[in-house]
Amino acid sequence: MGLAKSGNIPIRHGQQQNCIRKACQMARDVLLKTAAEVHAGVTTASIDRFAAAEMKASGCTSAFLGYRGFPGNICISINEEVVHGIGGPRVIQDGDVVKIDIGIIDEQGFFKIIDRKKDMILVSGFNVYPNEIEEVVGQLEGVMECACVGMPDEKSGEAVKLV
Repeated sequence: MGLAKSGNIPIRHGQQQNCIRKACQMARDVLLKTAAEVHAGVTTASIDRFAAAEMKASGCTSAFLGYRGFPGNICISINEEVVHGIGGPRVIQDGDVVKIDIGIIDEQGFFKIIDRKKDMILVSGFNVYPNEIEEVVGQLEGVMECACVGMPDEKSGEAVKLV
């Protein structure tokens, strides 16, 4: 079926939607498996290699590798590195905040980029959106970069941690 348009926005139908859905599921699965490998004592390069192997096993490739010369399969940032960290010899320490961006191209040529494991933190039944907190805090004088994550909390389920 041809590609319909609404203004400048292409509208996908049928098989195209199924392919996009599959690409999203592949990217999600690679992200979840890769995130499970993150722990103290491993290097960011080993996490990058793991993600590359998972992509290959899933039948997709990295959308990042080689893009404008980018040398990694994923973007992996620790603590003060907010975005686009490159896997290397840096060893993850206990307590580090690790952020992983994954972009895949599936066998049909569909792209999917996933940049945050969780887009919402549930605190005592209330939805808290990390990107909104980061946007506000990032505008404060003296703040160069920040990242907001959810941490397990006995009382509220999750607590907001801003670094």
